This record gives sequence, C-alpha cells and structure tokens, in this order.
Amino acid sequence: MLRNCLKITLRQLWRNRLYSLLNIGGLALGIACCLLIALYVHDEWSYDRFNANYDHIYRITEKQKQADGLFDVAVTPGPLGPKLAKDFPEVAQTTRVRGWFGLLTRGRQSVEPEKMLIVDPGFFSLFSFPLIAGNAETVFRNPDEVVFSEAIAERFFGADWRKKNVIGQAIQLNKQQTLMLTGVAKNPPTNSHIQFDALLPFKWLEKNDDWSMKWNSNAYHTYIQLRADPVGKPADAIAFGEKIKTQLKRYDNGNETPLLLQPLSTIYLHSKFAFGSDNRGKRGDIAYVRIFVAVGLIVLLIAVINFVNLATARASQRAKEVGVRKTVGAQRSSLVGQFLGEALLMTTLAVFTSLLLAEALLPLFNDIAGKTVSIPYHLPTFWLTLAGLTGVVSLLTGLYPAFFLSSFRPASVLKGVFDGRAGRGFRQSLVVGQFVLSIAMVIGTVLIYRQLSFMQDA
Repeated sequence: MLRNCLKITLRQLWRNRLYSLLNIGGLALGIACCLLIALYVHDEWSYDRFNANYDHIYRITEKQKQADGLFDVAVTPGPLGPKLAKDFPEVAQTTRVRGWFGLLTRGRQSVEPEKMLIVDPGFFSLFSFPLIAGNAETVFRNPDEVVFSEAIAERFFGADWRKKNVIGQAIQLNKQQTLMLTGVAKNPPTNSHIQFDALLPFKWLEKNDDWSMKWNSNAYHTYIQLRADPVGKPADAIAFGEKIKTQLKRYDNGNETPLLLQPLSTIYLHSKFAFGSDNRGKRGDIAYVRIFVAVGLIVLLIAVINFVNLATARASQRAKEVGVRKTVGAQRSSLVGQFLGEALLMTTLAVFTSLLLAEALLPLFNDIAGKTVSIPYHLPTFWLTLAGLTGVVSLLTGLYPAFFLSSFRPASVLKGVFDGRAGRGFRQSLVVGQFVLSIAMVIGTVLIYRQLSFMQDA
C-alpha cells in the first residue's frame, strides 16, 4: 500500500515537472531566507550569554542631570566598584573597564592595538575570557604588566607563539615604560560586547594617574556580579538596584545622580547612552532585530501561502482522477493518505533543498552582515524545528485536496458537473494575503538594507 502510494506520488511529480520545480523551489527559497534571518537574529540575541554567570552580572549606569535634561550614561566614577563590593554583601565581585590608547613595542616591532583596555584583576573571573598562557589568578598582581589577545601575540611572536616562552617577555609602552607580558587570552568571541587586543591592570593607571580614584572620574564601565544563594539563585536585582540607587549621595558629598543596573545580556541590544559613554564596546539595536524577525516571518508566510495556493489549484485539476479512482473502489482514507503523502514528500524535498541554498548563500550573507554564523546541524532543536515546519506545511498543503476532493461523488465529476469553482474563494483569499505580505516585505527589505549599509559603514 505504502509502496503504491509512493509510486503514484513520484509519477505525479515527474508528470508535472515544471509545477513541481516551481512549487518546491519557491518554498525552498523562502525557508532558506528565513533560516538565514533566524541565524542573524539568534546571533544578535546571544551576545554575552557565553559568560558562565551572565544572568548574575550587571553594569552600573547613571542617570545624569545636565542643564538641558536627564541623560543615561554608561560610565561611573573609578572608586565606585570597590566601594560597592565593600559595603554590600550581595556583590560577589566587581571589575572596572576603561578604554586606553598606546603603542606597544618589542625590539623593532611596534603594534598600536585598536582595542586596549584597562581592567581590574577580577576581569578574568567575572567574564569567561580564558587565558591560553598565564594564570588568571596571578596576572595583574603588579602594575607594570600586560596581557595580549591571541591576535596581538601572533603579530609579535609569530603564528607559532605557543611553542615559544612568551610569558615574561618585556614590552615597551609608548617607548617610555617597560611592561612584562603575563598572559595571552583567547580572542574574545564575536558575540561579546567587550572586545580587546591588549589589557593593562588598573594598578598601572593608579600608579600613573591619581585622577582614577576621584569621585569625579566618570570614565569607567563598572560591572558587578551578584552573589548567588546555595541553590544558585542570584540576589534580587530589583531590590539591590533600589538599595544602591542613591549611594552616590553618600559617597560623593551629596551627589544626587541615581545609579541603575543594566543586565549583561541586554547591553549589546539595549544601549543608547549619551555623550558617547558606550562607544568602546560593540552595540546592536533591538529595533532592527524585531524588524528582521518580522521580515523573516513574512518571507516564510509568503512562501508557504504560495506553496499551498499552487497545490490547491493543482488539486482541482485532478478531480477526474479522483473520480475514476473512487469508481474503481478506492477508499476515502486511501485518497486522503495519498494527498497528504504527496504534500509531505514535496515539503520534505523543499526543506532539504533550502538547506543546500542556505549553505550556498551563507558566505555571502556573513560577508554582508559582518557575521560568522553557521547552520547548527548539531542541535536537536534545529531538526525538531524543521520537522515541525515540514509537518505544518504538509498539513496546510494536503488537507484541502485530501478532504475536499475525496468528499464529492464520483458520478458528478465523471458527468462534468464538477467545474473546480468550489474552494476558489479560499484560493483568492490566499492570493490577497500574498499581496499584503509582499508589500510589508518590501518595506521591511528597505529597512534591512539601510541597517546593513549602516553596519558596513560603522
């Protein structure tokens, strides 16, 4: 029985090759586009979630009062982090981050890192940036130390730097100060809002600039990790935020500036701070992510509606075939199974074709979007999602011909009474829906084009 249904299905696909190619190709292209958009959205959403305790980590921000209004800023005074850690048991650890510039030299070789940061010793315990060389617990014990990223280590010591004894090497800063290399960190993940090439200890800044410990030194990103209870639940962030909201008033002679908590996982997509106070890190925009989600769903809906519309239109032309098969004794259940089987086979072919299309388009997509995403074949949820999509589209495509065409009387069809008009209103509504969604997609495409242009120019 199953073998016979499969033979009939394959014969139908081959007999109507052009129709099959257009229908499968259209759905495959829609799924491929939706898949690429989904990869982009997931990558944007995943920022900073690689950190082991990302849901316990927050950045302290301020709402500063200026002459022309209130402004959200992402920088805080240098002494704030240590004071919070000392005064509040809820704070497990803290680190400060500040951008810096300088020329690093070793012998005749000089490198000016694009992203040099000054950080506290707790930087490597707060964030999940592993060291390839060196000890995370001992780096930055002394002020005249430096940690490189893999990329900078390769520029100084070559691609085979791991085979060399690079720890302890002398590095000149601005050809004036000698620093000792105490660690090499793995390059930060692309989905981290914190990016660095070289790290200097906060002790070095204190040694060279006493302004860093003054309460008017608003130049530091202050991160804290809230302490978890024995079962792993972090301290109540809302309650803690209320406790520290007016702490600057205590620390800085009546400073009325409120302190706020920003969850680490929201920094990349939800950071619109004044005065360029967040311009040292990578930033996205949640508004564009939402637009991408909407466009991806619209593309998928258009492809599915087109697939269903072509399938139902084609089914109406098979009325006489159904009539003959019912005349010779075919049961309604076998006809329903036949149509649903055809829909399942076509949808499955479209889904696997979409994977081939997505793989072919992925290098171009990554180049345009500035990403390094890949299709997550290793994730069970990925295959479950594709299986669910295949099942839903198959049902939408196969239900109409399966239950409508198998329900009429064969004598009426063979006498020519059936003219295919039944169900025309359903197909016309699908066409109208396609037009509406297409207009919405054009608008979304323009917005996405502008976003990609902005990303390439940034």
